[in-house]
Parts: sequence; C-alpha cells; structure tokens
Amino acid sequence: MALAYRPVSTRDLLFIERLVREMMPEYRVGQMEVKALLARQPGRPHRLLTVLEDDEPIGMVGVYVDAEELAHGHCRLVGPMLLTPRRDRLYSPTIVRQALDEAHALGARDVSAQRAEGEGVPYLSRVLPTVASRAFFTWRGQDLLAETGFQVRGETRSMALPAEKGVARSRVPAPFRIRPLDPANDAEALAQVLNTTLDYALRAEDLCQWPSDAGLVVEEEGTVVGAATWDREHSAVDCLAVLPERQARGLGRALLTHAIVRLRELGHRTIHLQVGRDNFRAQALFTSLGFSHEATYTTLICTL
Repeated sequence: MALAYRPVSTRDLLFIERLVREMMPEYRVGQMEVKALLARQPGRPHRLLTVLEDDEPIGMVGVYVDAEELAHGHCRLVGPMLLTPRRDRLYSPTIVRQALDEAHALGARDVSAQRAEGEGVPYLSRVLPTVASRAFFTWRGQDLLAETGFQVRGETRSMALPAEKGVARSRVPAPFRIRPLDPANDAEALAQVLNTTLDYALRAEDLCQWPSDAGLVVEEEGTVVGAATWDREHSAVDCLAVLPERQARGLGRALLTHAIVRLRELGHRTIHLQVGRDNFRAQALFTSLGFSHEATYTTLICTL
C-alpha cells in the first residue's frame, strides 16, 4: 500500500462524481454539480487533492481557501471523502494531516472544520461541503478530528421559523425608529454596531458594497443603535444586534419581526437563523416568535 496525492483536475471529475454519489445518494449529481461542489468558480479558490492508493483514486481531501479568510490566517477543511472500503483504514488521520500540510504551505495559521448534528442534517452537506455530520468524522469508533489535533472552539444552534408561523411587526418604542439599511451611508455605523455587539471585525469599506435591500437599522435621533441583516440566498437572518446600552427595550424583537415580515414580502417563507449555544436570552426571543431548533453546528479548530 502506497498513498499519493495529486491536485484535483478535470481528469478526476468522473471519479469524484462517483464518490459524491456514494457519500450523498440524495444529491442529484453530475459533472456540473461536481464542479460547483469543488468551488470551480471565480472567487472560490481551493487546494483539493485526489487521494491515490497504489495509483488508484480512493478519495479526496483538502482545504477551501477564501482570500479574505487567508489574510487572517484561516482556511477550512474539506473531507476526507473516501470510498466505503477505505474509510476505516489506519491511514485516514494521515490523509487529514496532508490537508493540514497544504493549508500550512498556503500560509494559514489554523484550519477549521464544522460538525453538524440534528434532524435532517445530511451525512455531508451539499450546500456547504465543509460541513459534515458526526458520523462523517467518526473513524474506527473515534473522533477523527480530535485524533488529528482539532479542538472545539464554539457551538451554534440553527433555528427555523416555518412558513405557517405568522409573525407581525412589533411596535417600535419611542423615540426609536426602524428604516431600511443604506449601505453607502450606514457602513461606519453598521460596522460599529456589529463589531461591538457580536465581536466581529467588519470593515466599513466592505459593508459599503452590500446590496441595498440587505437589512434594517434602528436609530435614535439619527444615530444607528441596532441592525438586522439577512442573506436572501439562504432565507436567513444572519445578524441581529443592538448596542448594549440600548438593550432590554424591545428593539431586538422589533428588528427581528420587521426583518421576518420583509423577507416574507420578498418571497421567503421559512426563515432561518443561527444563535450561540449559550445565548439563552436570544434563544428565548426566537422561541417566543415560533422558531424551533433544527441543527447544532460545532466549530473545531486545528492550530498549525
């Protein structure tokens, strides 16, 4: 037995199509879908490897590389995706370590992996190929990620508001008012709110490029004190934030209900969001509006 690796190329598409069909039988896959899964689009670079045993392809492993994330030393693990007879072989940790070596060669300081658990969570996510279930990362009865140096960094819960759950806009307490986000003019204030409240590191110059109908802000006498933003591609509220000194006044509920109503006006019926495992206050708000738990996502980090 001899393991070798080569960069994924067009000659591997048929093999990877077979591999994806085996691991994700519910995924209607052809070569166009494989190319998308491998992020073969502008702006979505990757460092993916075909794994060979005695010159025969047996799997795929690697990292997704986002230029902005890499500038901060981060990239994401992909795989390992291995044919069924090979998944519990002794060499699985070695294959993961090869991906870590690729990340190090790119200049990354750490590699992240996401584990998803919950009803309806697939073996491997076709939406985000960097997200997989606990079963996917189980190796010979052990946690493959722990075996290769990954440690839990954080946990979030994904919640969903079903289409049949009606939500009306909550009253906005005086002297506050809610209005549409204006990225060009609100970028500085939005960055301040999100960075202060959610511990982000967003730059105003990046927020200026957001689409015009990307969210709402709440302001007090012309000063932005909170915001709700959404991701229309995934029908999700992705940020909900109110400055600490303006919390406990009903502004979070008002922002969220206004955001839900707006998303439904745009044609989105089931609404999704994510919340930290220990953010019980936010979870209580979401539950009171009809959101229910659908999955838990654990982020694990391997420092290189």
